[in-house]
Amino acid sequence: MDARHFGGKFPRALAAAMDAGVIARQPIEPLARLLLGAVTEAAVAVSAGPDIGKTGTDYARAFRSLLDALRVK
Repeated sequence: MDARHFGGKFPRALAAAMDAGVIARQPIEPLARLLLGAVTEAAVAVSAGPDIGKTGTDYARAFRSLLDALRVK
Protein backbone atom coordinates (compact mmCIF):
# COMPACT_ATOMS: atom_id res chain seq x y z
CA MET A 1 0.00 0.00 0.00
CA ASP A 2 2.79 2.45 0.89
CA ALA A 3 4.58 1.88 -2.42
CA ARG A 4 1.40 2.59 -4.39
CA HIS A 5 0.65 5.83 -2.60
CA PHE A 6 3.00 7.83 -0.40
CA GLY A 7 6.03 5.60 -0.90
CA GLY A 8 5.79 5.88 -4.67
CA LYS A 9 7.02 9.45 -4.39
CA PHE A 10 10.33 8.48 -2.79
CA PRO A 11 11.91 6.98 -5.94
CA ARG A 12 10.92 10.01 -8.03
CA ALA A 13 12.24 12.46 -5.43
CA LEU A 14 15.49 10.52 -5.09
CA ALA A 15 15.96 10.37 -8.86
CA ALA A 16 15.40 14.13 -9.10
CA ALA A 17 17.90 14.74 -6.29
CA MET A 18 20.46 12.51 -8.01
CA ASP A 19 19.88 14.21 -11.38
CA ALA A 20 20.41 17.59 -9.70
CA GLY A 21 23.63 16.38 -8.08
CA VAL A 22 22.26 16.85 -4.56
CA ILE A 23 22.88 13.25 -3.57
CA ALA A 24 25.31 10.72 -5.06
CA ARG A 25 24.04 8.30 -7.65
CA GLN A 26 23.18 4.94 -6.17
CA PRO A 27 20.50 2.27 -6.59
CA ILE A 28 17.22 4.09 -6.02
CA GLU A 29 14.94 1.22 -5.01
CA PRO A 30 16.87 0.08 -1.91
CA LEU A 31 17.40 3.64 -0.74
CA ALA A 32 13.72 4.49 -1.25
CA ARG A 33 12.63 1.42 0.73
CA LEU A 34 15.02 2.21 3.57
CA LEU A 35 13.81 5.80 3.80
CA LEU A 36 10.16 4.72 3.64
CA GLY A 37 10.85 2.24 6.44
CA ALA A 38 12.38 5.02 8.52
CA VAL A 39 9.35 7.26 7.95
CA THR A 40 6.93 4.44 8.77
CA GLU A 41 8.75 3.57 11.99
CA ALA A 42 8.89 7.24 12.97
CA ALA A 43 5.13 7.55 12.46
CA VAL A 44 4.52 4.57 14.72
CA ALA A 45 6.85 5.93 17.40
CA VAL A 46 5.36 9.42 17.27
CA SER A 47 1.80 8.14 17.48
CA ALA A 48 2.69 6.02 20.53
CA GLY A 49 4.71 8.72 22.28
CA PRO A 50 3.47 10.53 25.37
CA ASP A 51 4.02 13.97 23.76
CA ILE A 52 3.29 13.84 20.04
CA GLY A 53 4.63 17.36 19.42
CA LYS A 54 7.99 16.78 21.08
CA THR A 55 8.36 13.25 19.76
CA GLY A 56 7.46 14.41 16.24
CA THR A 57 10.03 17.20 16.44
CA ASP A 58 12.71 14.78 17.64
CA TYR A 59 12.00 12.32 14.83
CA ALA A 60 11.81 15.07 12.21
CA ARG A 61 15.20 16.35 13.35
CA ALA A 62 16.70 12.86 13.20
CA PHE A 63 15.24 12.27 9.73
CA ARG A 64 16.64 15.60 8.53
CA SER A 65 20.08 14.48 9.77
CA LEU A 66 19.68 11.23 7.87
CA LEU A 67 18.81 13.09 4.67
CA ASP A 68 21.62 15.61 5.15
CA ALA A 69 24.08 12.71 5.37
CA LEU A 70 23.09 11.70 1.83
CA ARG A 71 24.08 15.10 0.40
CA VAL A 72 27.09 15.35 -1.87
CA LYS A 73 29.77 17.26 -0.01
